[in-house]
Amino acid sequence: MGAACSGQGSARTEPAAEPTAPPPPAKELAEPDASVVAGGSQRVAVQRRSISFMSQRADGSGPRRPIRIVIVRHGQSMGNVDESTYTHTPDWKVELTQLGKDQARETGRKLKELRDQDEEPGPVFIYSSPYRRCQQTAEGVLEGAGISRSEVTGHIEEPRIREQDFGNFQDVVSMKECKEMRNRFGRFFYRFPNGESGADVYDRVSTWLESLFREMEYGGIDERTTVLLVTHGLTARLFLMRWYHWSVNIFEETYNPRNAAMMVMERDASHGAAYFNLTSASREAIKLPQAALEHEDTERRRQMQISANMANQKSQSGMLPSLRAEPTMPSGELGHKRS
Repeated sequence: MGAACSGQGSARTEPAAEPTAPPPPAKELAEPDASVVAGGSQRVAVQRRSISFMSQRADGSGPRRPIRIVIVRHGQSMGNVDESTYTHTPDWKVELTQLGKDQARETGRKLKELRDQDEEPGPVFIYSSPYRRCQQTAEGVLEGAGISRSEVTGHIEEPRIREQDFGNFQDVVSMKECKEMRNRFGRFFYRFPNGESGADVYDRVSTWLESLFREMEYGGIDERTTVLLVTHGLTARLFLMRWYHWSVNIFEETYNPRNAAMMVMERDASHGAAYFNLTSASREAIKLPQAALEHEDTERRRQMQISANMANQKSQSGMLPSLRAEPTMPSGELGHKRS
């Protein structure tokens, strides 16, 4: 087994985890007259609106945060159906099946129901993996939700939220053996030969969060915005792990959500700061273990202390501090135990 995992190419054997490759050119989903900002490996298309780019609300009551963050795993792909697809098609070019496209539109209809509950549906700001299946999923979600291009205030193809890199994966036997080793040593720390570990993905997702918070504070995301994150199963779980500061043990007990599953983080300012509650259906989608509930109170107190310290800093200096702390775990029963 050791020889098979020494760096030889290998092929996919697991639908829930999908290898990576360099991202395709950025695709813009904004209006033709949108201003385009290029930077590094991503291009941002943002239709500018007359909004305040300060991180405080207009009444000075706290930091500006979107009304919700919606995380969507891509729909069923050709690789999910036929694993041999990855032996002849670059991973980032693998497309959705017809079922996957239907799943994306259905998720869009669910998103519409969610936004219809708002007093006045606000704009949508999209972050998506550059992989073709994620781009197609984003398109299907917008179509199903009936969201016009004018309502999309930004679409960023973000390579840092791409799929885990599994290395060279043309050898089916080798990849199977490597995945068996990963299951023995843990999905978070095991690194595929010539590829990434879950910890590597966690690190790059962490660097992306800085960009997300900067967009919240000074860019095109305001308090009415729904942020749509279209990514991959493992990456979605690692994003949630990073956001809510879950332990490695908690992460190891979670599962990838089904294709095109929608996980919702709703803003909750009832505790004096902009927290985000992960809905019960979202927790069930990844089989979040009961142990996460024990972590919640400690994390919430920590975040509230950070908020209080920031408020004190502002009142003493008269300056606006940089807001970098993530909201905490949701309160309430988790509603299940891991089976």
